Amino acid sequence: MRLRPVVASVIVVGVLIGGELRAGADDGHHEKRAPRVTTRVLHELADAHGLELTGINNHGAVIGSIGAVPFVWTAGSGRHTILEAAPGRATAINDRGVVVGTTDTGEFSFNVWRWTMETGMTLIGADFIPYAINDAGQMAADCGTYLTGVRPCVWANETLTILADSGEARDINHRGVVTGTVSFNGGFPAQAFRWSSLTGLELLPTATDLLTYAAGYAINDKGRVVGAESHSGDTFSFGVEWTASGSVVRPLFGTVNVDVNDHGQLIGRVLEGGQWVSYTKFRRGGFITVGVGVPVALNNRGDILAMALIDGVYKPVIWRVRHAGLDGREGRTEEDR
Repeated sequence: MRLRPVVASVIVVGVLIGGELRAGADDGHHEKRAPRVTTRVLHELADAHGLELTGINNHGAVIGSIGAVPFVWTAGSGRHTILEAAPGRATAINDRGVVVGTTDTGEFSFNVWRWTMETGMTLIGADFIPYAINDAGQMAADCGTYLTGVRPCVWANETLTILADSGEARDINHRGVVTGTVSFNGGFPAQAFRWSSLTGLELLPTATDLLTYAAGYAINDKGRVVGAESHSGDTFSFGVEWTASGSVVRPLFGTVNVDVNDHGQLIGRVLEGGQWVSYTKFRRGGFITVGVGVPVALNNRGDILAMALIDGVYKPVIWRVRHAGLDGREGRTEEDR
């Protein structure tokens, strides 16, 4: 389903900071020409109290929670409340429209549910948090509670598989490959990983030897992982990319890479002047400042779901960036193969 312009579209040019991302270090890959950024404010959600956005699928369906009540929103149907009886969260959605999430049951305990518009809600387990779901229904999740300890796991075929003794799982692609972070002996350093049922757990290389924390936050279908590292003695993190072969790509000081789509476009955030500024980078381009606000998720159409600062108020938006052919759909590069 194509996302229709049910809300006002505004061409934003003035939010660019000099047409480039300034993150304390120049890596020589910044775009100097101002891209064309369009902003769609999701007005139906904009005035909601306690709004939390958590995801967007490749058809433009948005999920989140309002005052601990999970919902799904589409351009064609508007907002649909998933659950009203108990506090909960919608945590992930796939391209089939399957939403998963949790409901609180008391003292650090919760139930896990799966929902579709056709079948409604089904309880599928307890005490794990699914953060991503692919079209096969496999989920990347955190198993356990903060009282029992959290471990990265995969839910598939009604079964949970624990990937490590401590850590978090944050994304899973359509091939069933998972990324997240693992720590050993429950402490530091924590290291980013990639896991599949065929290869097992693969620790991803670090940018320096001074690692204290590294995490993979998203993985695309080519196996490319984005995330962040923090190093001993540094106040800020480094946004990191790992190629399908496992090599580290251009860590940039002060940034956090949040998501990546199958075209190689990524999104992230950097702190400037006490405010989060969102950026994007296409596979063959440099870093482009999108606007002031916090990016949440990115889909294959280039929709960037975010909470953007507009007229002094944070509002839910979908950003699109178009810039001189850098639309994320060029032919593959060697590092993507």
